[in-house]
Amino acid sequence: MPGTYKTTGLVLRRRPFRETDRWFVVLTPDRGKLELLGRGASKIKSKLAAHLEPFSYVQLLVASGKQTDTVVSAVLIKRFQTLSQNIVKKTWADYIAEIVDCLLPVPHADPTMFRMVGATWKNLDLIRLSRGDDYIKGSLVITGFVLKIFSRVGYQPELFHCGICRRRVLQNGNAYNFSHGSLICPACQGGTKNSRNVMPVTGLTIRILRYALKQPYGNIRRLKVSREPMREVRKFIDQYVTFHLEKELKSVKFLRYFEKKSHLLSAQP
Repeated sequence: MPGTYKTTGLVLRRRPFRETDRWFVVLTPDRGKLELLGRGASKIKSKLAAHLEPFSYVQLLVASGKQTDTVVSAVLIKRFQTLSQNIVKKTWADYIAEIVDCLLPVPHADPTMFRMVGATWKNLDLIRLSRGDDYIKGSLVITGFVLKIFSRVGYQPELFHCGICRRRVLQNGNAYNFSHGSLICPACQGGTKNSRNVMPVTGLTIRILRYALKQPYGNIRRLKVSREPMREVRKFIDQYVTFHLEKELKSVKFLRYFEKKSHLLSAQP
C-alpha cells in the first residue's frame, strides 16, 4: 500500500483529540518515538481502541502524512496487563513514559532504548505487589532503568572514582556532585559540602547504584534491600532525574505522596 509503513511498538501513552480521535505515543525499534493519530479510537466500537491500550506491545500499519501519521490498523502482540491494573505500577509506567518523552526526540530510532523500556515493563509486570518488599523490588527496577537510560544518552554517573582526583572511592564519607556527574571523595569535597547539587551517599547506596547500573533487570529485581537504604537510593534517583531534566516529573509527585500515605518505605518496626 503506497504511503504506508509497518512497524512494531510499545504504546507509552494516549490522549484524547477532538470528539472521537486519540493521539498515541509509541516507541518503536526502527523509527524511534512516534506520535500517531488514531481516528475514531475513542468510539466504543473502535477496533483500534482494544489494541492500542497503554503499556501494550503492538504491530502497526501506519499511513504517512505531510504533518500527521495515522494508524490504519493495529494488532496486539502482548499486553503488560498489571501495569494498567495496579495504580502503583501504572505510575511507574507513566514515569518511564515521561522520561522517554523528555530524552528521546521525534523521530530518533534507538533499538537499545526500545529494549530497555520493554525489559523494564516485563520485570515490573512480574512483581506481585502483595507486600512492602515487592514495592522495593519495583523501585529497584526503576532505579536500574533510570541509570541505564540516562547513561544511554550521555549522562552516565561516575560511581567508582572521584570526579576530581580520579582515585577509586572508599566506603565512607563520599558525596555525589550532580553538577560534576560523579562521586567526590572526602579529601576533594572542600567547599562543596553545602551545595544544593551535592548529596552525601553511604557506601551501601553506592554499591546498590553500581549494581543497578551494570546488572540486567532480572538480577536487580531479586536484590535484597531494606527500606532505609532504599529511601536514600530513591532520594538520589529523584534528585538525579530532576537535575538532568530540569524539572520534577508529575508521576514522581504521586509516587512520593503514595509512599508517605501507605508507609511503604517508612522505618520498619
